[in-house]
Amino acid sequence: MYIATVIGTDGKVLYPKGPASPRGPHPGWTPRRVKQAENRSKRSGLFSSQYLMQPVSSDHQAFKAENYRWYKDIPDDKTGCTIMTIDPAVSEKKQGDHQAFVVVTLTHDGCWYIRDLVRQRSMGVNGIIETAYALWGDYRSMLPRDKIVAIGVEANSLQKTFLHVFQTEWRLGGRQELPILPVRASNVTSKEFNIRRITHIQEAGRIYLPAPLPDDHMTLRVQRPACPDGLAALLNEGERFPLGNTDDCIDALSMVIDLPYYPEPPQEEEKKTRVEQERERSAAFDGKRYMDEVLGDDW
Repeated sequence: MYIATVIGTDGKVLYPKGPASPRGPHPGWTPRRVKQAENRSKRSGLFSSQYLMQPVSSDHQAFKAENYRWYKDIPDDKTGCTIMTIDPAVSEKKQGDHQAFVVVTLTHDGCWYIRDLVRQRSMGVNGIIETAYALWGDYRSMLPRDKIVAIGVEANSLQKTFLHVFQTEWRLGGRQELPILPVRASNVTSKEFNIRRITHIQEAGRIYLPAPLPDDHMTLRVQRPACPDGLAALLNEGERFPLGNTDDCIDALSMVIDLPYYPEPPQEEEKKTRVEQERERSAAFDGKRYMDEVLGDDW
């Protein structure tokens, strides 16, 4: 009959009581076998902890942190429009998906400026509606480029009900109608494929994140500015994609490409020829007024 030996943290035998076996905690094992078992347990523990911290190597990451750009203010000479995307999670379980709200300004040169990013779990229907109205109201009184012109809501399976909830708020609640547009993902492609559609934009350095305050510290791991929870979740999800547990932020960001809004470049004034400029000056010249101002009563 084999009796297991229980060893405490201090190395003393807890069970059975009595003198320890001369061969250690595993009677019948040679010292070499005991050493091999200990090494295997250490390697598996180190591998599992390292995998949880970084499941995807830095060489194979789809969204590398160093490809993002940071901005303080959007240049005034850039024209564009601002849109918001919402990824509503129908599950309110403890381990369910997060609800994600992303506000992005698209400029005519193909850059995406992330203005706001909200990520929360178990918000409920009322929480999603109130958050959408709050974000839309924050940009309502801004410049035409900064006003939210469209709100894309993911409308797959049960998430279609949110479109009816918004319509109920407008008709029965008496609230202002929001520019809601349904975003339906293709049934042929996977969720991973839909997210990978924006990897080329991120690799080109055309996705800008709001820079933190000057007194914010730098994180020690990758030396990047400390950022709010929403942006931190976006960076972490990008580094772990597609093996991470969550991808709600980057999924909501990828919905931007499904909205039919493409800013046009500013229209340049047509260059006029020298003859046309001379004709305009001649037409605008008032000879009588010139003589009255220069010569006065003498002429």
